[in-house]
Amino acid sequence: LLSRALVGIQLDSDQFVAPGVDALFERTRQEVTEEYSFPILPAHFLDWGPSGQGPGGQGHKLWHRYCPAGKEGKCKFQTQRWGHAHPTWTFWAVPFLGRWLRRNFRDEYLPAEGDKKALRVIDVKEDEDLLNVGTWEDGGTKQWCKFDLPDPTEFQTVIKEQPL
Repeated sequence: LLSRALVGIQLDSDQFVAPGVDALFERTRQEVTEEYSFPILPAHFLDWGPSGQGPGGQGHKLWHRYCPAGKEGKCKFQTQRWGHAHPTWTFWAVPFLGRWLRRNFRDEYLPAEGDKKALRVIDVKEDEDLLNVGTWEDGGTKQWCKFDLPDPTEFQTVIKEQPL
């Protein structure tokens, strides 16, 4: 948050950067703007939901807020598929990131609204979970196709592809 970066991409320490990655910075600059001031996450290769075992996890309180029916595909307050914690952003998204960090640090609650149950933000333990909750809560709708591959052997397929 304190850097002077205009465009950023977060990867995990076990990932590597491929030729052509610079194109992602330009696409991020085009998509994360004053009008759409959210980070954009790539779709997770596993589509977590209220019955999943992964991030958020089965019985996690966040699903009581976003999926009151408690069933896969019935998450009426989830604005997009579960995103992987490899966000891309521009300086326009910094207020979003700061707001959600503040909500976590101050132990804030998201109030109940209609079918949405209240949620204590500090109960959302992981960065990936919080990025998803913040995006859904604030109405984010943009998401990248999965650009990082879960298995290094799959990278060869991408490298060998020729541009159209």
